[in-house]
Amino acid sequence: MQPGNLRPPAPSFRPPKKSSVVDKVKNIAGNSLPLPTHPAHNSSNEINDQQLKRAKATWTDQSTKIYCEVCAEEVTAGNRPHTHFNKIGWSNVIKKFYERTGKKFDQKQLKNKWEKLKIEYTAWKNVVDKEAGLGWNHERNTIDAPDDWWEKHVNPIVAKFRYGGIQI
Repeated sequence: MQPGNLRPPAPSFRPPKKSSVVDKVKNIAGNSLPLPTHPAHNSSNEINDQQLKRAKATWTDQSTKIYCEVCAEEVTAGNRPHTHFNKIGWSNVIKKFYERTGKKFDQKQLKNKWEKLKIEYTAWKNVVDKEAGLGWNHERNTIDAPDDWWEKHVNPIVAKFRYGGIQI
């Protein structure tokens, strides 16, 4: 340490040596032990990113409807005290959704769907409530509007309601 300086000098940065865990174990074991292989490792012993990613959540109209029903049950049960589900609520949503659909989604996937549905609902509600002269086609479950109105509204969230209503 230099006089008057209370901190020790910072060590110079050295990039780590590129050696794998397998190399370190081989050095310790003296290359005499067979090393187990894992399917998530490729021939160069690097983790395969594709195998570590969780499965993409695929949603059908039926699974979306079940998800909305499960969420409504948890809100009624008091497991959404403010703007988000509490831990018990999320745990119940994950469990009930799996029991009813057989799809094992994690909390992040379900929360992403919640946020997407909230955005779609808000856009749909704004159009239905605030736009004068529009109707509702009960047979097609769509907003009934002239073509020139649809051309003005290029927002992709709103545009999807031309051929189909909010999906529940």
